[in-house]
Amino acid sequence: MKLRDLIKRCSIDVAVLSIFVFISTAYAATLVLSDGKDVYINGGFLSVASGLKTQGNFERQGSNGEGMVIKVATEALENISGATETTSSLIASDALVYGCVTRVTEAVTGSTTFTIGDGTDADKWGTGIAQTLGTTTDEDDWTGTSHPEFYTSLDVTLTGTGGSFTDGGVRVSCFYTEFDAPAQ
Repeated sequence: MKLRDLIKRCSIDVAVLSIFVFISTAYAATLVLSDGKDVYINGGFLSVASGLKTQGNFERQGSNGEGMVIKVATEALENISGATETTSSLIASDALVYGCVTRVTEAVTGSTTFTIGDGTDADKWGTGIAQTLGTTTDEDDWTGTSHPEFYTSLDVTLTGTGGSFTDGGVRVSCFYTEFDAPAQ
């Protein structure tokens, strides 16, 4: 479905269209639109009154307690050193992970570049990442082809290339969904 068709189908007034987010993965695409009152996901409808949070986590719960929450988890790695630096249980068990992004918050020294991985794929979310202050990564840096994925838990691993880390800081943020079964 084309964007203009979706906007027409959902009767969104483009003059007040306030949010447009497109999350693309190798196997799925989700279109999220909002006109400030209601939210439309792939043509479906969620009312803000039914539990949508527009800042922080995106949460949707059904009448029987079933639900899903789209979250972002962030950890700041500071004074990094050694061949690798790893987050500490950044994402809990059984999460559907879409991807991770980073920002260099303090120039990284020791290595020449670094990779961003999940412990099994060393460069899943980035390779050859510059270490200068302010460098960011996004989905254009991802090398993995199997997004999204379920994890038992997730630690993100930064690996120095061309040497070991001696100092610096990197903020890591991962986007994921958790699901809840019906309560009754």
